[in-house]
Amino acid sequence: TQGAQLTRQDFRGSARSSPAQVHEVDLRSVARNAAQVAERARILEALHQASGKKTRAARALKISRASLYNKLRAYGIE
Repeated sequence: TQGAQLTRQDFRGSARSSPAQVHEVDLRSVARNAAQVAERARILEALHQASGKKTRAARALKISRASLYNKLRAYGIE
């Protein structure tokens, strides 16, 4: 997401930009995409609150530091 809140645009797949195509996506894909968007937003929020300190962010998220690094890599967050 670009802002502090999620919008309808955040839940659209990046490859599916037209409204007609959005209806072709199955419910499982929509749920998976929504979960990924929410997870990425929460990771960014935790990093911000931890002043960029990954160990503190991982602790706040209640995940291992290794898991956080894997998620950062998967979401393209540095």
